[in-house]
Order: sequence, then C-alpha cells, then structure tokens
Amino acid sequence: MPVGFLSGGERARIMIAKLMLEPADVLFLDEPTNDLDIPTLEVIEECLLEYTGAVVLITHDRCLMDRVCTKILGLGEGLEACYYADYSQWESASAALVKQTVSVAKQTVKKEATSSSKKLSYMEQKELEGMEQKIAEAESCVELLQKKLEVPEIQNDAKKTLEAYQALADAQSKLDVLFDRWQHLLNKQM
Repeated sequence: MPVGFLSGGERARIMIAKLMLEPADVLFLDEPTNDLDIPTLEVIEECLLEYTGAVVLITHDRCLMDRVCTKILGLGEGLEACYYADYSQWESASAALVKQTVSVAKQTVKKEATSSSKKLSYMEQKELEGMEQKIAEAESCVELLQKKLEVPEIQNDAKKTLEAYQALADAQSKLDVLFDRWQHLLNKQM
C-alpha cells in the first residue's frame, strides 16, 4: 500500500521505525507517542530503554517520561528552565509557583487595605460598581473549565488534560484576586 494512503499514526510508525534502524548517537523525538496504539507505544518504550545513545524527547506523555527519562527539562509559564527528576517533581514546582503568585497578590491587596484609610477614589468607585459583573464572569469561566475536564475526549488526552487543569488553576487564581480586590474596596468604602 502506498504510504500516502496510510493514516497519520501509521505514517508516524513508519518514520519512527526508519529512524530506529539508522545508526545515531542522538535521537530527537517530538511527540513520538501521538496517534499510536498501546502495543506500538510499548515497543517504542522498550526500544528507547535499550537505545545506547542520548534521546531528546519532547512530549506530554507523563507515563513515557516517568519510565524512560533520566532528566526532565521543565518549561512553563513563569518557571525557570531547570532539570527535574520526574514529572511529578515538575508538577509540584508548577503548583508551588501558582500558590506563590496567588499569595503575592493577596499580600498586595492586604497591604493596600492597611495602608490606605481614605474613601474610594472615583476610579475605585467605578471599579467597585463593575466588580460583581467581573466576578460573575470569572465564576462562569471556572465552571466552564470544570465541565471541560469532564469531557471524555479531554480526559483521554494527557496534553489536553494538562492544559485544561492549568487553565482552571489560572482562572481560579484570577477569581481569588478579584474576590480579594472586591473585599478591599468594600472595606475601604465603609
């Protein structure tokens, strides 16, 4: 059968098989597990474990990373590029960064609340008037992202699941900041 008639996953298998037959000291693989069935994934994993050279693997496949990788270079929003022992260590560092960001935002709001005791300015009054609408929109966004996580298509795709959880964490932290700001403006108004 001509290669042009094959599916994307079948073409990927052919390309990976051809690469594995070539002698090389370093393999660069970008998302090698996309569109592959479980038996093929197992064969690729075994071949990567037996490979004597270096492998640079770009993937969102957590299981593959935990089983095959000896070092993980984690890249993400706000994180410095550094090496991690496994995926869960990188995930913990990402979660700690989100908590730290929310904590800094809360501290900033608290400092504003304690340092200023005068009435609301015109801009703050306008901000307060629109705050309930912003909070309602942020809550709707959080609810939509939570429902998105229940979709089987998202649950079965590690990359989409990770992206959805990151979006949910971002939306939740924005909602927390809005609530803190709203509380600050209400306290200042009294």
